[in-house]
Amino acid sequence: MRPWKVISWLVGVLLLSGSVGLNISSARTTSQTQSLEPGTTLTLTCPTRITLVRSADRKTLTVTCAPLATPRPTQVATQTQPAPSATAQPTSTPVTPTNTPETPAATPTPTPTEHHHHYPTSTPSTPGVTPTPSSTQPPASGQLCPDWYHNPHEWHPPVDPATGCHYGHEHGDAPPAWVQSSRWPAMFSHPGNTPNENLLKHTSFKGFTLRDDGIDLYVIMHLDTNPNGHASRFHSYQAWARDASGGISYWDLWADFGEGNNTGPNVRWDENCGGNTEIRPIMAVVYPQCNLTFESWYSRAGAPGWGWDFGFNVKPQYYNGPQPGVSSNPDLSAMSTWLPTGQWNDVRRIEAAWYAFRPHPTGTFYSTQWGEIVSGPNDPRCGTQRTIGSRTYQVLCIEQYIAPTMTTFSFPGNSIQKEYNFTGVRLPN
Repeated sequence: MRPWKVISWLVGVLLLSGSVGLNISSARTTSQTQSLEPGTTLTLTCPTRITLVRSADRKTLTVTCAPLATPRPTQVATQTQPAPSATAQPTSTPVTPTNTPETPAATPTPTPTEHHHHYPTSTPSTPGVTPTPSSTQPPASGQLCPDWYHNPHEWHPPVDPATGCHYGHEHGDAPPAWVQSSRWPAMFSHPGNTPNENLLKHTSFKGFTLRDDGIDLYVIMHLDTNPNGHASRFHSYQAWARDASGGISYWDLWADFGEGNNTGPNVRWDENCGGNTEIRPIMAVVYPQCNLTFESWYSRAGAPGWGWDFGFNVKPQYYNGPQPGVSSNPDLSAMSTWLPTGQWNDVRRIEAAWYAFRPHPTGTFYSTQWGEIVSGPNDPRCGTQRTIGSRTYQVLCIEQYIAPTMTTFSFPGNSIQKEYNFTGVRLPN
């Protein structure tokens, strides 16, 4: 049991027992230090949000009342950083965004198949992005792109290169030309989508490019690092691998962050809050009382054996909830109650592994989203219902392809960490 607990949603701090009140309303604009005697209580109030940082010896607690102004993200240049080892923690320390914009690096150019203006049909608004006043409003440089101009099915940069309008979100690395010219061009609407993920959570598709063991790898992971994503056990991924012989393999599956018949994922608080982060699979999340660290996702290894093992570390944009064991409402309609960290998920790291020694089919075959191999798209299991925990899913039968020339992709060198261009990005991203 910790020597303190949070009362009334970060409003009061209880240390041991007793009752000594102290009004420190002036702390909104100044810093104060208060020493407590054993058995006393210090009650604090803040009109915005209180953040608490505990020292390693648990004898000092720094309490910060968040400012009224909402910070804007710093616009940073895209760059590759040295990849940490497979067991290392992310090397970048989260930095609170400033209000001073910087000149962004050149925005990646979309692939030749991306023509956003060819999609004038009505598309659902992306959660967290303010809709444009008119469906016919032309795109304007430096402004949010109108809904009709946004193609939600294909990768796009945060800033449209043709008009300069901002999409309000970003999708990480662009798909390489060899992916786009393959049998499976990169699309956010794909056979292995989890229910409504591109309709309701389009902003969470993130692309990663890396190379190791003579293999080029591109991954699209549905990485919604927010209370809604923390409540979902399964998240879709697509992986393309071009091996040393030029053969291209393709996987379209669900990454599993839970176990057994559990409804949700293994959500654990970060070790800075006393959580055990050695467990796998896991979503290690952060809380306001603890030192701010990267959020970490590790999928269930060997699920399936012919699929990929993934780990992701993300600079957190939201706290999981007000305190360990109490989560924010995951409902997308309750986003106004989610707790922003003041950071942006502009720094992300992927760790990927695929092992040729594990039994695996080669050539074209079909499987369910969980990796169970089926006879084809008309297998009796296709389209049936499966209940896991308290949720029911339709069984999908998805085309997969593993080239006979595909070889092992593994440690060392199988991870990369990058910082992405965040021009015009808004929460949630």
